[in-house]
Amino acid sequence: MPIGHRLAHGAIGALAAAVAVLCGVAPALAYKVKIRETSYGIPHVKASNYGSAGYGVGYAFAKQNICTFADNNVTTSARRSKYFGPDGETQASAAPAVNNLDSDLFWQSVIDSGRVEELLDAKGVQSPSKDAKRAIRGYADGYNAYLRKVGVDGIPDPRCSGEKWVKPIKPIDVWRRIYQADLLASSQNFISDFVAATPPASTMSARQAPRDAGADALEDWAAEIGLDGDTARIGSNALGVGSEDSQNGNGLVLGNPHFPWRGINRFWDLHVQIPGELNAIGASLMGFPIVNIGHNRHVAWSHTVSTAKRFTFFELELDPSDPTRYMYDGESVPMTSRTVTVPVKGGGSESHTFWYSRFGPILARPGVGLTWSDTTVFALGDANDQLRSADTWLAMNKSKSAKDLVAAQSKFQGNPWVNTIGADDKGRAFYTDDTVVPNVTQEKIDTCIKPGLSTLIYGATGIIPLDGSTSACNWGDDPDAVVKGIFGPSNLPIQYRDDYVANANDSFWQTNAADPLTGFSPIIGCVDCEQGLRTRLGHEMVQERMAASEGLGSEPGFTLKNLQEMWLGDRSLGAELTSDALAQICADNPTIDGVDVTEACPILAAYDDTGKLDSPGGWLFNIWWRHAGGPAFWSNPFDVNQPLTTPNTLNQGNPGSIEALGEAVQELRDRGIPLDATYGDVQFAYGRNGKKIPIHGCDTGCWQRIVSNTDPDSDEYDYGEVGAGSSTVQFTELRRDKTPKGKWILIYGQSENPESKHYDDQTKLFSKGELIPMLYTNEQIRSDPNLKITRLKEKSGKGKGK
Repeated sequence: MPIGHRLAHGAIGALAAAVAVLCGVAPALAYKVKIRETSYGIPHVKASNYGSAGYGVGYAFAKQNICTFADNNVTTSARRSKYFGPDGETQASAAPAVNNLDSDLFWQSVIDSGRVEELLDAKGVQSPSKDAKRAIRGYADGYNAYLRKVGVDGIPDPRCSGEKWVKPIKPIDVWRRIYQADLLASSQNFISDFVAATPPASTMSARQAPRDAGADALEDWAAEIGLDGDTARIGSNALGVGSEDSQNGNGLVLGNPHFPWRGINRFWDLHVQIPGELNAIGASLMGFPIVNIGHNRHVAWSHTVSTAKRFTFFELELDPSDPTRYMYDGESVPMTSRTVTVPVKGGGSESHTFWYSRFGPILARPGVGLTWSDTTVFALGDANDQLRSADTWLAMNKSKSAKDLVAAQSKFQGNPWVNTIGADDKGRAFYTDDTVVPNVTQEKIDTCIKPGLSTLIYGATGIIPLDGSTSACNWGDDPDAVVKGIFGPSNLPIQYRDDYVANANDSFWQTNAADPLTGFSPIIGCVDCEQGLRTRLGHEMVQERMAASEGLGSEPGFTLKNLQEMWLGDRSLGAELTSDALAQICADNPTIDGVDVTEACPILAAYDDTGKLDSPGGWLFNIWWRHAGGPAFWSNPFDVNQPLTTPNTLNQGNPGSIEALGEAVQELRDRGIPLDATYGDVQFAYGRNGKKIPIHGCDTGCWQRIVSNTDPDSDEYDYGEVGAGSSTVQFTELRRDKTPKGKWILIYGQSENPESKHYDDQTKLFSKGELIPMLYTNEQIRSDPNLKITRLKEKSGKGKGK
């Protein structure tokens, strides 16, 4: 059911939760766990049950990142305005930054609704399993055990040491973190829009002043919230190699998620062992006690952000006599409202009233034409109002084959917004977009989007605004879906291959070049559409490897070694397709808008088309690429019959590309950067003590994607500083009769504490093009030269409530 309906009617759920806490205290847990920390701060947590495993993970995580979680817990507890002031901003970690007051008002509405507690008390698949609840309770207790050990004043991280906002946590705080992550591709992007929605009789603030809707304004809005196809905040590549395309018949997986380098949506490496039950190693988003991306004995998997939408708008036809009532199937239906109050710094409080329809919360963005008028307003329906994600990943961690892992996803349908790409030890590669998607068919899109603003919104943003005046336009129901209103697995893309599967944030269509997928609703993704350069490069590298034509060995097929070499090549398809023509543009136009570019010409002609640290001209090309673009960029347009090789050929007569070269040359000169500067000269991450560490990789159609700041006026990042891109990178070989082997790197390190040795130790390795072994077996762990063992035991876990 959409989030807003649940939140609007959450008072009953809140009362039930309160009664449960008063009358049904959860039993205490006894914890016993061994944490074996190996080189680079990677914890291998071994326990006999889920509660103890969660306890060990929570303790190890808090030791390295307590300040990051504590700061985010202020967010999901609706207390940012109290501690940091109402005008500050939340950190933009994968979701747009919003001011603290808007954030608090939203999260207070979640808290007051009792929705998360209601989900925990639900029946059937909607409620997390006992194992998941025990793991989460253990995680909270382990986190608190570390905090008790060091005390707030003894926290070694200067970002929160001694701060009043660092407090012990409860299991409900961890569940709200999981709920927050589930909403990352939906409601989290509209927090300020929910706050902006006030009935037309209310006095409008300056930010609510309406404007006429326009495609340009709507497209800008889509870019702001990440709906324009540019995955600058979150993205990923993944490749699953089956028995036909590997040299020895084993399954191979390359996982390369592109995520923020700061904040709660960083990854963190971990290994969880419950003998006889679970043995998974990999990485998780902060706040999760189980592996999100990694492998067990039989199967490895990674994720890429899916193109599917997790929500729709509903255009409401308002009752002419009352703008807080709307027409539905010919009847006037009242909206519901909830007034919430949050404390602010310095004393006092702020209140706000949210409004809800049967579909979800009312939203407004007057700056792009989405106003609450006397006749129309929009509501948001969010399919990811759920906590099934916890059991989805828990079951994936325990899967024994490709089909078993896919079945786990289908059983719970809690994967909120990512494709899954992987392979198993039988050499079976697989791809799924078995995610939470509103059940909106092509027929419904054709018949339920009203003319006017809704049609404009759909065309400019891809958001589907359905007619909210008729039940005929409600989300549909599939018999194999675990809950009403979403597509069941039979209507979602799932593919098994013996050669390969690949995804780089385009739709399901071109997962395998020889076997395109079709026949799914456009809300999941497009077919017959232009593919991104990373998608094209991924397939090209597979084809070249199978022809042994790229210089990585004379024998066709993949090995663990050449898979790593392929990724570390830092290829840029954008440069490969354009740099020669760009050098010719330079030769043909020695002066561009008064800028002498002749010095740049031989540099561009010699550029090796990569994002390597030592490639002269790399930064100049990067800046030109960011200035260039537009509809006339390519001479040869997209051809649906050649989707992986078109568009191509730089249009040398395009004024935009010519002018961009002059702008790039002038920009580097203004900043005192030599025109032959390499990525290593400019692109960096801060290490301990403020030392700059050179970073390779690029954002010009590069598979090894690194996104660095080129805005000299940025308040968030210094010029050239990396903010997002490759994060955890995993190379795994699944062997039939042996344990898996692999290498990996968590580029920004295990800890966000700037004084920890694990803040930059892996960053330095990555800068040199090095990876570290993935220690999976007990023998491998025991042989680590930096092994540290911590044994924890707590006679009685605190474990009250949820």
